[in-house]
Amino acid sequence: MTKYIGLTIGPIYETLNNAKKTGALWGSSYIFSYIMKNIIKEFKEREIIVPYCVNEGKEYEKYYEKELGAGVFPDRFIFKSENRDYEKLENIIDKLLNKISESIWEDIQKSGYKNLDNTKISEFLKQYFKIYYLEKDVPNGKNPIFELNKYLDVLELQPKYVTQSNIYTKEEKVFENPLELFFHNRIIKESFLAEDCFKSETDDSKDFSRWIKSIPELASAELKITNPDEYIKLEELSNPKNFTDDNDLEKKIYSNLKKYPKYLKYYAVVQADGDNMGKIISKLNSADDFNNFSKKLFEYAVDSSKLIKEYGGLPIFAGGDDLLFIAPVKNGEKTIFDLVGDIDNRFEEIFDVEIKDPEISPSPSLSYGISINYYKHPLYEALSNARTQLFGVAKEYSGKNAVAVNVRKHSGQTFDLCFGKNKESYKKFNELLNVTLKNSEESEKILNSIKFKLSNEKAIVDEIGKDEIKLKNYFENSFKKDIHKNSDLNKIISYVNGVYGDELKDPIKKIDASLRFLSFLNEKMGAE
Repeated sequence: MTKYIGLTIGPIYETLNNAKKTGALWGSSYIFSYIMKNIIKEFKEREIIVPYCVNEGKEYEKYYEKELGAGVFPDRFIFKSENRDYEKLENIIDKLLNKISESIWEDIQKSGYKNLDNTKISEFLKQYFKIYYLEKDVPNGKNPIFELNKYLDVLELQPKYVTQSNIYTKEEKVFENPLELFFHNRIIKESFLAEDCFKSETDDSKDFSRWIKSIPELASAELKITNPDEYIKLEELSNPKNFTDDNDLEKKIYSNLKKYPKYLKYYAVVQADGDNMGKIISKLNSADDFNNFSKKLFEYAVDSSKLIKEYGGLPIFAGGDDLLFIAPVKNGEKTIFDLVGDIDNRFEEIFDVEIKDPEISPSPSLSYGISINYYKHPLYEALSNARTQLFGVAKEYSGKNAVAVNVRKHSGQTFDLCFGKNKESYKKFNELLNVTLKNSEESEKILNSIKFKLSNEKAIVDEIGKDEIKLKNYFENSFKKDIHKNSDLNKIISYVNGVYGDELKDPIKKIDASLRFLSFLNEKMGAE
């Protein structure tokens, strides 16, 4: 028998779901990673099963690397316990929450809220955070991750009851929850959490607004490439110090963008999760096995965060095999689907051995839920929708390894897409996407005419959809105008044929949604 301690932290999703701005969403996630990181530091000399932990050397610097932009410490911590570790945990957590409450109190005070009681903040945090842990004897040869996780799953369900008192006031405004106030954009972007995440030795600035981008900055990231001067103005406007009214800010930002593509007013919330990762865990036996697996998860989290930032997105969380981020729908020559492909490629490189292992079937992969919304659409609703797309659609797709997308336009119209990423139709969709973006001026009219035609003649297309030759003849006879002759209809024909090859109940519905998405990427401001 070997003693292990398992620890879980929450309530993560309940906290995230209260976020209305990017700063609040980032802070709501990072605070949990910060708590976990500081608990792990106290036990760094132990044999840690999950997550990956480094004690010294160059790897230590990478482990606590600044400017990743997201928390990379997951909500579970399992390690081999030594004498009185279980008793030490209570004291460590108590001191940590006292330290955090003091830092929160100081950051809120600096922003002008003076009528605060640090003791009450500390009491609130200790009631609010669900930090549960247990010590368990695990038989030799048994997998400690499996053995402890089933108990941690039960502990997570225990409710905590927060006694609220109206003590957080400014100008008679009541804040029952000090975290609600702390996560405000103006406070969180200059807070101890932002400093912990972004502060570098070469930068003395206390203003981290440039790292935690606003929705307009993220949605319009492409301007950094196409019109840098316009993007600089946008960044200046978005600095919390330079505006007092969010609606006025958005009006100023978009008043100068009427000539640009419409997708610059839309943002994507993306949540990703590993598929079949439990099959990898079930094969782990030795301490080296556990360490190597945890290290791969950490490398994936770090590298994914960097890919998201390079694309122009804001990583919110990257821990274990989970990802949560906000990103532009398109940025330069890349779209959100290209970013999905880049993350997939890095995942496959890191878990190459496991993916090729014939004993692990189905192979490990990633599924994604994507919610694309107008910039005024509530962020917490977009977050909830992305989660629904992931767990209610992509994870329910046969074989998983899927990407599910919901687009909600400013008019309220919505449409959905779901692709199995190993399907030929997904490859053909991306090829078609690239072609239409290169020919954007004429693509919108062409796509709309084809979309309406296919929908109106569904019975005919259903009959010939699997026969590429008949489908080609149909297109050539149906679309004879010069604008059609100048376009690459072959890519559209190939995609339509690919969708019919997927054996769906209603192929036309998916084709229609796909063409609507392509049209959406080619719309100018003012169109709907």
